[in-house]
Amino acid sequence: MGSDRLNVTQAVSLLCVFLCGNLTVTYGEMRSGGYAPLCFLASALGGVLPMALYAYILKFRQTGNIYDTVAVLFKKPFFIAFSIILILLAVVYGCLSLKMFTQMIGATALPNTPALLLAFCVCFVSAIMVKSGMNVAGKSAFVFLIFVCATLIITSLLTMSDINFKNLYDVFRFNGFIYDFIYFFCGTFCKTIIFIGAVSHIVGTKPVKKVIILGGALAVAIVTITMLRDILTLGSNVCAMLSFPSYYAVSAIKLFDFIQRIEVISTVNMLFCCIIEVAVCIYCVCIGISRLSKVPCAKNVALPVGLCFAGVSASLNIVDIKSVFFWF
Repeated sequence: MGSDRLNVTQAVSLLCVFLCGNLTVTYGEMRSGGYAPLCFLASALGGVLPMALYAYILKFRQTGNIYDTVAVLFKKPFFIAFSIILILLAVVYGCLSLKMFTQMIGATALPNTPALLLAFCVCFVSAIMVKSGMNVAGKSAFVFLIFVCATLIITSLLTMSDINFKNLYDVFRFNGFIYDFIYFFCGTFCKTIIFIGAVSHIVGTKPVKKVIILGGALAVAIVTITMLRDILTLGSNVCAMLSFPSYYAVSAIKLFDFIQRIEVISTVNMLFCCIIEVAVCIYCVCIGISRLSKVPCAKNVALPVGLCFAGVSASLNIVDIKSVFFWF
């Protein structure tokens, strides 16, 4: 059984991959047009604020995670209510992330593959990762992060011949900018809270500050470069109509006859990020259940929770999945 202790490198990688998540592929249908990268940069405070507040609290109360922090600082009724809300939030984000992944596979690669089978495979791997220890998730996230960064750099270089900087010149739509800002802000804010609820062994103010700065900066850089690559290649109007703009931007790459289906890279990236996203959400739920029911080991319920995630995500029937993320 692996340890749940994470060093700074593992924690940074885990936070970065978790925050990037499906945004490396499925940030599409945006309303801010060519201003989407700027909108995302402005909304990055949604992740910085809760992490900075948590680091500040750790100066005075050295607790394991946000559940323990709330239990120490507030009375029991508030702790119970907060725990239930956080568990539901983790379930919502975990299941919607799975649904996005299965929708992408169905739309681009394997249209006849049952969604339940795909969701089960991702949840099973994620649950095993949780049971093996969060340092396993941290090590895996480090490898995934290297792969995601490498493919992002390579595909960005290969699309240089197709980019058009005129695509950045767009009419500023205030309502669209605010809509996307709130969407990105709420997403990063909620996912950061889930991360703090799941990762319980980065104790101490200095390590947490390093994780905030490095993990947040890497996540923002990866998503911003991804958006710029896709907008410069496809144009903001096309990206606004696509659910998976990165997939189609990468598919436009033409490099010799022996390179085909290079857009599969986007699918692999999302698979890696989805596994990490679901693993963190599962562990956040497991810790919450453990704190509420006083179960000795939170990881004992990882597999049942994972099966629940798979079942719920496969049964979802969502047309505008971005709107659901917006409201949660």
